[in-house]
Amino acid sequence: MKRFKVHCALIIVACIVLGIGRATNTIDYGAMIQAFRDRISAVKTNYNQTVDYVKREVITPSLAVLLKSREKAIIENPYKDQVATVRRGNELHPDERAYRKQRLPKVKIALENMLERSLDYEYIPTIAFVGSGGGVRAALCTIGGLSGAEQIGLLDAT
Repeated sequence: MKRFKVHCALIIVACIVLGIGRATNTIDYGAMIQAFRDRISAVKTNYNQTVDYVKREVITPSLAVLLKSREKAIIENPYKDQVATVRRGNELHPDERAYRKQRLPKVKIALENMLERSLDYEYIPTIAFVGSGGGVRAALCTIGGLSGAEQIGLLDAT
């Protein structure tokens, strides 16, 4: 939350500096400082309202208890000092290619069962599921899609 305050303050300062640079008339510094104070006050009020909302609506008592119970695991995370890396390339990782090759017979059987016909290894499609994230509706839609795919046997073919 501290970063949020800093970012808001920097944005306000940048807007003021841009306003000064574009001004062609005499600048009333007293009014500008008062406007700056008013903007800072508005940002603080908005920030405090947001914090209150999050405490009241997002962090429910049961979630607070859950987070508190997991605090030790979060603090003692064995990966906390490990630097994450991103592999560059246009191809799948060799381990992923090996896994897909190993899984191909299972996918073939699942597709043959679902389609009720024999398939040649040469014509086995690659099937993937992609879900949108960010909210309850997206999660509900993803769960519904995966549940339907499982019911018709398509989930085993992925």
